[in-house]
Amino acid sequence: MATELDTKRFGWQGRSEWVSCVMDLRFERPIGAIRSLLWIVMVFLLAGCGGPEREIIRTLDRLAEELSKEGQESVVSLVGKGQRIGDFLGETCEVELPEWMMTGPQRRQDLVQMALGVRGGFARFQVAFSEVEVELLPSGDALVYAVVRVSGDSEDLSRALNRGEVSMVMRPNQGRWEIVRLEPVEAIRK
Repeated sequence: MATELDTKRFGWQGRSEWVSCVMDLRFERPIGAIRSLLWIVMVFLLAGCGGPEREIIRTLDRLAEELSKEGQESVVSLVGKGQRIGDFLGETCEVELPEWMMTGPQRRQDLVQMALGVRGGFARFQVAFSEVEVELLPSGDALVYAVVRVSGDSEDLSRALNRGEVSMVMRPNQGRWEIVRLEPVEAIRK
């Protein structure tokens, strides 16, 4: 309800007339409708709905969460974690890790077992992806470069795995991105 002061200042009687006037100005003209649509698009873009690049970055963040651990895990938790890690990998994944004697196509199950085995030897194991760069390819795949940081509760782990840049090819599969190729680019020292 409008007060007497509002009526004198703005020259209108009651809030409903003012709202009606603004709505008429904004949406009756095509330019007002276009302006409103542009604002909606900008809000969605700023909210993080930025297409495949943002989804790939979110996928890598979720993978890092699944690979990381704090403390001991139960067998049931470990099995669930293995299934979730597997969801980030293609059925077969081309891996080039000569220092681990892994080159060529690897089965998803084997890579999950390797990941669980590596992290199983530590009470604390942290993985993080940073400086992620995504290049969308004409085939629909994405070429992804990222710095991987690995830390844990062991001096040997910190020295051996510290951080390095990796190259990945990711492919969309049923609404989610899977890693189908992985190889190191270079080791980065502190």
